[in-house]
Amino acid sequence: MAKIGGVIMEKIGEAFQWIASKIKDFLQYLSNKATEIVTVARRFFDNFSEEFKEALVKSKYVIDDTIAKATELMSKWTDAACNSIVQLKNLVASMLKLMLDFLHSGLKRFLSLMKEFVRKTKNKCVLFTARGKLRDLCCLIEGLFELLNIMLVKPIDLACVVSEAIVLYKRNPQMTIAEMKYGNIFKNLPEDQKKATVFVYSLIKVIFSF
Repeated sequence: MAKIGGVIMEKIGEAFQWIASKIKDFLQYLSNKATEIVTVARRFFDNFSEEFKEALVKSKYVIDDTIAKATELMSKWTDAACNSIVQLKNLVASMLKLMLDFLHSGLKRFLSLMKEFVRKTKNKCVLFTARGKLRDLCCLIEGLFELLNIMLVKPIDLACVVSEAIVLYKRNPQMTIAEMKYGNIFKNLPEDQKKATVFVYSLIKVIFSF
């Protein structure tokens, strides 16, 4: 019996390790995209105040710092799963606290700044080739914001979001963010679930592209 239990815990550990590696890949992808857009945005910084520029860069640092902390926590998933269910519960609690802090600090601030950037530059961006990527990044960040909010405030809706994203991916694994945002594919979902579904679909797409 103990041997069977050990094998089960080992398999759980391997599953957590795989999930953690894929989440880390996506977090790095999100961070890289944010860095890329902030770099491009510097070309338009003359249109903004020094306070805006400083706030944008600082909020990006908050995102990177949070991603680093999440990565460090996730690297412990395998050990936690193999050693003790109690440790695993403590780890989940730590991740939830980190997400809650993320939700109410850097993520919200970065999203509002990026929306302001899009608003102020949309009429001057004829040659701004990253304009679509910027909007996509805003959608991803907004979707992550809504997903975290659902997980922390309305966890009962999480299954609906994940299942909808999986169904969409099976139906068409190559949809763009613009197609999901502007196409009439979400019939009955509330707005927050739509945004979260776009994020989860994009997460699945990135995971299976590695």
